[in-house]
Amino acid sequence: MNGTLARQLTDSYAECIEGHSGIVDLGAGYRKWGRRQEPYLGVDLEGDDANLRVDMRDVDEWMKHANGHDTVVLMDSLEHLTLEDGLALLCRIENIFRVVVVFSPDGYVKNAEYTGLQEHLSGWTPEMLEERGYETIGLWPGFHGPPIPSGAFLSRYER
Repeated sequence: MNGTLARQLTDSYAECIEGHSGIVDLGAGYRKWGRRQEPYLGVDLEGDDANLRVDMRDVDEWMKHANGHDTVVLMDSLEHLTLEDGLALLCRIENIFRVVVVFSPDGYVKNAEYTGLQEHLSGWTPEMLEERGYETIGLWPGFHGPPIPSGAFLSRYER
């Protein structure tokens, strides 16, 4: 990923979360997307940025710690769930939180070099999320680059 694409994504992401009262970062892993806004709750089974070691699909468990948060972000996380689990998760969080932000590869991208929690189990497109009421904020063809030759997109849902 080149610096211009990264800057565009960072700026678009910042606009998506601006003015919200706290971020729940599902699949927080090893990055600091959600930390642009406090209070912050990073939910993941691994990674340096997770301050709650819980499976993101266990909404009832992590919700015990999400008091006052109105925004959920899934930054390069949704594709690590099966399509069925991802849709179930989206359905739950769309009914709880005011804003949901999703960043994902555009379509299914097999990432053969990864296994376990890092493996891609599903593919998502902007159109799939638009059907659920999301707005596509940005499309970045070729964003991930080798070894994952895929574009990426950022979408936002607000109820």
